[in-house]
Amino acid sequence: MIGGKLDLSGLFERLGVGLDAVERGARAGMHSMARGFTDEERELVRGEMRALYETFVSRVAEGRGLAVAAVERAAQGRVFTGGRALAFGLVDALGGPLEALAEVRRRAGLRRAEPVLLDLHPRVSALRALSRRFLG
Repeated sequence: MIGGKLDLSGLFERLGVGLDAVERGARAGMHSMARGFTDEERELVRGEMRALYETFVSRVAEGRGLAVAAVERAAQGRVFTGGRALAFGLVDALGGPLEALAEVRRRAGLRRAEPVLLDLHPRVSALRALSRRFLG
């Protein structure tokens, strides 16, 4: 597992930038880029990352009908190609968005030509979509 945050305190110091913050609570500034983690905060973040990973592994095991130990042996925090994930039983099939939509249609019992309204997230404003299309 890899995690952390940017600590820009040295850069701020070299640039002569001063920062002020109003904080309330023992860990209010924990994720500030103006300082690094304390030892206690670092351990807290590691614990949160371990808990998140354990939740992920248990949900994958449950969803895929696999033993937690089998998922842990396969995963170990690595990123897989689609082919390797398929070989480990972590995905049903290979494909992209169009294949996924075709599978959704199949499972919902929709005919191939039947129109479907898609709700895309995150929503992008029409102006932003146009600017991306024409301005790059």
